[in-house]
Amino acid sequence: MQSMKTFFRIFAGIGTLFLTLAAYWLFSAQSKTNWIERPAILEDIKAGPWMVFEVDGQEQRVRSRYSSSDMTEGEEVTVHFPAGRPEEAEIKGFSAQYLLPLIFGSIGLTFAGIGYTGLYMQRKKEQLREELVTMGRGRNVRLPVVSIELDMSFKMNGRSPYVIVAQLHDAASGTTYSFKSEHLWQDPTGLLANNEIDVYVDPSDPKRYYVDTRDLT
Repeated sequence: MQSMKTFFRIFAGIGTLFLTLAAYWLFSAQSKTNWIERPAILEDIKAGPWMVFEVDGQEQRVRSRYSSSDMTEGEEVTVHFPAGRPEEAEIKGFSAQYLLPLIFGSIGLTFAGIGYTGLYMQRKKEQLREELVTMGRGRNVRLPVVSIELDMSFKMNGRSPYVIVAQLHDAASGTTYSFKSEHLWQDPTGLLANNEIDVYVDPSDPKRYYVDTRDLT
C-alpha cells in the first residue's frame, strides 16, 4: 500500500505544481487588461519574431517571447505593454496570453485528479482495514486462493502488480463471492500457506472486505 501511496503522492504533487503555474500565468494575463495597445508588424520571424510598432512617433522594435509556426513575415498583430515601458511589449491574443495556462491547467487537472483520487481511495481502504481487522468488526474467514493475476491495467516503472483472488461459496444461498487483494509488487506464489489466505468480511455486506496480505509484503 505504501508504494501505491507514494505513486499517488507524486502524481498529486506534479498536478498541484502544474495547476499553480497555470494559476500564476492566468493571473498574469488578467493583470494586463489595462495595458496600452498598439498595432505592430512582425519581422525576422526565424530570428525573433520581432514586433515593430510606434509609440509617440518613435519606432519600437521588441523581440517577442511568444512564437508560433503559423506566424508570417509582415503579419499585422496587436501588441500591448505597461505605460511608459514599450520594451516589455507582448503580442495580445488568446494563444499568446492563455495557451500556457490552458496547457499547464489541463496537465495539472489530469495528474491531480489521478493523484488525489488515488490517495482518497487508499485512505478508504485503510479505514476499511482498521474497521474490519483492527477494530474486529469483520468476520475472519480462511479461504482458498483460486488465482494470482497480473493487473495489466496498471503499471509503475513498466511493471504491473499482482492481485490475489480468493473465493467463498455460500451454500445456503448458492452464491459464490470473489475477493481481490490490494496490489502486490512481488509474486506471492509460494508464500501462501496451503494456498489459502485470511479475508475479513463485513457480516452485513460481503462487498466490504479486506484480503490480509500483510505477511506477504
